[in-house]
Amino acid sequence: MKTAWHDLLVGTHHAGNGALRDVIGESWRRCLLGRVDPARGEAPARVEHDDLETLRAANERLIAASAPFLMQSRDQLAQTGTVMVLTDPQGVILDVEGDPHLRKAIGEFGMTPGNNWSESGIGTNAIGTALALAQPIQVHGAEHFCEPIQRWTCSASVIRDPVDGSIVGALDISGMSRDYSAHSLPLVVTTANSIENRLAQMELEERFQLLEAGVAALSAACGVALFDARGRLVKVNERAAPLLAAEGVVLTAETRIPVAGRAAADVEADRFLPARLLADRVEPVFRGRRLLGYVVSLPEPAVRAPVIDEVAAAVRALSPSPTIVVAEAAAARTMGGTGGRAGEAVMVTDVRGRIVTVNEAFSAMTGYGAEDLVGKPASVLNSGRHSRAFFQRMWRNLLEEGCWEGEIENLCRDGGIRPSWLTIHVVKGVGGDVQGYTGIFGDRDAVGDLQRRLAFLTTHDGLTGLANRKLLTQRLADALAQDRSPPADVAVLLINLDNFKDINDTLGHDFGDLLLEQVADRLRRCLADAHTLARIGGDEFAVIVKGRSVEDLRALVARTLDYLGASFCIEGHDVFAAASIGIAVSPTDGDTTSALLTHADTALHEAKALGRNRFRFFAAGMQDLVRARMSIGTGLRAAIEGDRFRVVYQPQYRLDAGRLVGAEALVRWHDPELGDVPPSRFIPAAEEAGLIVSINDIVMAKVLAQIALWRMRGLAPPRISINVAAQQLREPGFVEQLCRRLDERAVPAGAICLELTEGTLLEDIDGTARMFERLARHGIAVSIDDFGTGYSSLSYLNRLPVHELKVDQSFVQGIASEAGKRSIIVAIVEMAHALGIEVLAEGIETESQLAFLRERRCEMGQGYLFHRPLGVDAFEKLMVV
Repeated sequence: MKTAWHDLLVGTHHAGNGALRDVIGESWRRCLLGRVDPARGEAPARVEHDDLETLRAANERLIAASAPFLMQSRDQLAQTGTVMVLTDPQGVILDVEGDPHLRKAIGEFGMTPGNNWSESGIGTNAIGTALALAQPIQVHGAEHFCEPIQRWTCSASVIRDPVDGSIVGALDISGMSRDYSAHSLPLVVTTANSIENRLAQMELEERFQLLEAGVAALSAACGVALFDARGRLVKVNERAAPLLAAEGVVLTAETRIPVAGRAAADVEADRFLPARLLADRVEPVFRGRRLLGYVVSLPEPAVRAPVIDEVAAAVRALSPSPTIVVAEAAAARTMGGTGGRAGEAVMVTDVRGRIVTVNEAFSAMTGYGAEDLVGKPASVLNSGRHSRAFFQRMWRNLLEEGCWEGEIENLCRDGGIRPSWLTIHVVKGVGGDVQGYTGIFGDRDAVGDLQRRLAFLTTHDGLTGLANRKLLTQRLADALAQDRSPPADVAVLLINLDNFKDINDTLGHDFGDLLLEQVADRLRRCLADAHTLARIGGDEFAVIVKGRSVEDLRALVARTLDYLGASFCIEGHDVFAAASIGIAVSPTDGDTTSALLTHADTALHEAKALGRNRFRFFAAGMQDLVRARMSIGTGLRAAIEGDRFRVVYQPQYRLDAGRLVGAEALVRWHDPELGDVPPSRFIPAAEEAGLIVSINDIVMAKVLAQIALWRMRGLAPPRISINVAAQQLREPGFVEQLCRRLDERAVPAGAICLELTEGTLLEDIDGTARMFERLARHGIAVSIDDFGTGYSSLSYLNRLPVHELKVDQSFVQGIASEAGKRSIIVAIVEMAHALGIEVLAEGIETESQLAFLRERRCEMGQGYLFHRPLGVDAFEKLMVV
């Protein structure tokens, strides 16, 4: 510490050829006074690993706004020797993206999520000093207070809340000084500004969603105020202001309510509504799991007679036994709209249009008391804003339908104009003669909000708030028309969740809706620059992207799949929802709306046919493949009847010893007309056609017969895994029938293993548990296939006697380049080992993948690195060896 003081005072440490800058010098003084150790080489952990999710949840808005830019940095900084870092307002790291080659280096000195990069944590550095100064700064090598990080240069900028200007985080670009670009500081400042713009956009979207959710509450008869999630006033209905005035409270734009977790400064105390008005009257408003704000129902200072009583009293003055006639068509609108609610203004006239009475709410609205108006024609309120034709239409409706409603602007006593929503009913006596008219003046803003909501729903999806198919089609047509001269690329992406039906059917539609909302949120972040993002079906989304090259689109779609492939946390469950994407680009794939959507749909089906979690660009040859798929159903039926299926075996090995321990039985099909049809094409077609059970029965019979033959010849085949479909499990007596077939062939139960997908398990978890217990009693092993791509959770693994988990090949293939997939593999292995379950990895193709899996103690594996699927003779030779 003494040496550090000396270096500071004599200027030993320097930036370039000059002495320490003043701001750096001041930072060093703060570090010295705070007794920061200059030899510290690693930032301290502020948040333990288990609490990272809590930290991220507390900074959810900042992370969401930053996500598109951090994702871009993953590619753009990949070969630059730099990383981009996001922190919270205290300098605790939330996320790091950039050059993967720096992962080890930054890990050594603690530039990882949960670690504290404030000045008190690791001395002078761009993040901590930017937060301390509340301004952008670049810190060069020797300017860092702690010596171990003086070979780095960093630039950082604070990120401010667009509403109140408070600091919500910091953004940093760091790298080795020799690789560092002079443009890093402008880049980080620009990116921080873009994140602030995203925060502002999110704020507007959430306010709009809050207003949508609060339409019904604001239309209530009582006083209602709407506050955002931070307790700031958003909107009140017409009744709220008078009620608060009676309590001595004046509403302003600065009015607040206290919100948990947000301390109010003393200077703001007078802005808060009194606690007596809030007791048991604050109701939170959620969209999915996200808090949008609060509805406050204000207490009435005294009991008031409802409008309908005021109307009845006034009408009795016109006739001893009157009847209010409400036309049937207008009744529903009036009952559900503004008519008959307490607190609304009411005026009653006789048959000649002379005012009989008005209520207090009318007087408060216009300034006219009953003594000013009674006996005068209603025309005294005419503002001059409406034409003669307007009133002619009004009277025509009253005479023909007995009711009129619409927006009207009336003259107030002070000369001002007051717009409102007016509903007029005809009052008739016992004999049917017209006795007079009642007018109820409603809150125009609430009605307008409702009308805007209905208009919004004609072009948007009500669940996610995204554009619907109608709006997507309109915008695509506009984009094609605008770009026709000069021509520019317009791309359509169709995105479909691969396993949504299993999740929706198994866990319920409410759970499925929450998943769709989270998928939509991720797509908003990942595709922030898209022209249009829409939900056009149950689990199908569409995107319009303009002006991107094919290479750019390929990278964008790959990032999107990666983003959607990460787990979703819904009601405490981790859910994986892989997706497939089809892409069509104008003008190559068509220059009309229908052509692009059709071709993108064709590409989507091609992506699904090749397996989950893939994307495909449309190609002319795909149309031939579509026609080929149409003939597959016919070919499959002929193959079942003609025994045209054969079984191949893909060896499975112990990864630690390299010993053959099993094989997966895979079905192959050669058709006389179609040739060799890959399983990725005919298995989905068989499932759709209801033929998969028949095909699996054939495979089961062939495998059991082959095992029996090998044993008769004195060979000892390893355990053979056989795929089982959901439909087979649902067949009565499946376990008993399987055991009977084993006995008939003299094949021991331990010679086979049944493979089932996660979706199969969850269709009837209780029935599946009972079936698995029966299989276990008979000694038949069970493996869960494609684990990690569906509903991966301890909750069902604890209940099922499972012997093996198979890690899906999509995760194995991402080991080299995708940290997220490596993390998923590690989590699966650790979870399985905690439950005493072995793990087998599919699709191992490289030595580096094998090394990673061995290191993580994955027991078994299969893939091209060992062997491709082998015919019976080739596999038999392998057994002998």
